[in-house]
Amino acid sequence: MSDLTGSECRKQEKLLGMSSGYVLNFSDRTIGDFFDEYRVEIDAERYKARGTSRVN
Repeated sequence: MSDLTGSECRKQEKLLGMSSGYVLNFSDRTIGDFFDEYRVEIDAERYKARGTSRVN
């Protein structure tokens, strides 16, 4: 569960352009490619604790 208020969540969603279901226009593949460059394994179990949404 997020510590953000509803208003804060809506502001963040607007800022990151998430109304389309994407985060900053990244698809699952392209966001994976982006994080691979920084050696972050976004498919690791620790990031799935709250679901598989990339927003989490």
